[in-house]
Parts: sequence; C-alpha cells; structure tokens
Amino acid sequence: MITHVQQFGTNVSGGLGSATTGNATVTKGNTIICGIFGYSDGGLGIATPSDTLGNSWSTAIGPFRMTVGGSQCVMYVFYIKALNGSGTDAVKITWTGQSPSTSRVHCHEVSGLAANPLDQTNTNAATSASMTSGNVTTTLASEFLYGYGVDNSGNPTVGSGWTQGITEGSEYDEWRITSSVGTYAATYTGDGGAYGDVIATFKGAPGGAQRALVGAGT
Repeated sequence: MITHVQQFGTNVSGGLGSATTGNATVTKGNTIICGIFGYSDGGLGIATPSDTLGNSWSTAIGPFRMTVGGSQCVMYVFYIKALNGSGTDAVKITWTGQSPSTSRVHCHEVSGLAANPLDQTNTNAATSASMTSGNVTTTLASEFLYGYGVDNSGNPTVGSGWTQGITEGSEYDEWRITSSVGTYAATYTGDGGAYGDVIATFKGAPGGAQRALVGAGT
C-alpha cells in the first residue's frame, strides 16, 4: 500500500549556490521525491541533488525551462528509489552554471513504491489561469502522482482530487494516490499569467489488486 509519509522543504533567496532542507527522520527503503524550482536563473542553472545519508539520486524531470514573472526559470523532479538507511537526513541542491535568485526544494517521503518506481512524466509551459501539466496515462492502478506548478503571483489553487503539498515561497506542489489506471494531469487555478507545471507518476510495489494496463487479463 502506498503511503505519503511526510514532507519537508526549504526556500532560499539571494542567489546562493546551494539550498539545503532542514533535517527529517526518514526510513530505510522508502522513496524520496523532490520538486525543484529555480527562479531567475538566466536559462543557465543546472541543479544536482545530494543528501546527508549519501543516497543515489535519479532524475524524473529536468531541466525544464520556462518564463515565469518575466524571468527565465527552471524546474526539476529528482528522486531516491529506496533510502539506503534510516535516520536523520537533509537534502541539498547544488547549482552550477548560474544560481537562481530563489531556490525552492519540496521533498516528499513515500512508502510502498516499486523498486524502479518512475512511470510517466509530462511538462507544460503556457499562459492561462487553468494551469495543467498535460496528461499522462498510468500503467498501474496503484501509483503515487506528484505535481508542481508555479505562476506569476505564486498563489495557485490545487486541482480537484489532489492534496496540497508544500508551500515554500508561496508556490505549491501537490500529490495524489490512485487506485485505478487512468489519465491524469497536475492542475491548478492560477493568476492567468505565464506558468510552468510538471507531473511525475511513481508505481506502487507489486501485489494486492494492482493490475497492469497491458496484459492484465480478466
């Protein structure tokens, strides 16, 4: 069974070369999913994740570049497939190329995911009050969906069916746990200006009533 265990993050201003979250007590074998937003990076910022427990990181999305609030910005989604140990952990994002003027790091600990959990991703940049990441179609019934949207005002409202996640610097991320295969998008209601929006889906561990989209049988 997939469970959202906890969330933790940070908001760092001033163009610093790194951003580090506060400490969180995490559990071995769980997954960490982190959404990253770099505001005003000149189109050059490259983010690299690390953490104090020395885990291996994978990239789900990024660098995804867009213009928000008249400035060039970048978004990522990174994840740890399975934490290598239990204990106190802090996540650090190091910037090279050019540091954003503001870095936002949104981390979520999730249990019950597959050994290789990443399933689907999508990204979208547009100008509208109806913010969307664009659709993805999951391949398993039981998945953890992660979305992150940013707009000019930084005060979007999360979409129907989603749970509001972290508010750091006034941008929101969101998550949901599915029980059926379907087509999903990370949606928000924004201010009508330019926005960026992403979605990444993560498969649950095999077992239970979970069925693949293809070849599931009857």
